[in-house]
Amino acid sequence: RFLKEEEYKDILRQCKMTISTIGMPGEWDLIGTRYYEIQSSGTTLLLLERAETDMQRIAYENFGFVENETMVAFSTITELVAHIRYYKKHPEQAERIIQ
Repeated sequence: RFLKEEEYKDILRQCKMTISTIGMPGEWDLIGTRYYEIQSSGTTLLLLERAETDMQRIAYENFGFVENETMVAFSTITELVAHIRYYKKHPEQAERIIQ
């Protein structure tokens, strides 16, 4: 079922972190509206799959997604887990990126 807009916003505001991946690497990449919805919540740290090519990185930056400034990037599951653990222990650092 689809969530009503207010219900969706409420759920986003309750999240501390949201994980997203890049489309289908090697086939197509997607910077979706959800990235902006997450950032506009003002409460949720966005964790994105790290851009693999210069073109992807430039696209991220052109759309305002800068690693360690507006989002946190990861390349492996191990790195993702390390980020989650770090930002759970250091919420002030997550807050710096969220704002």
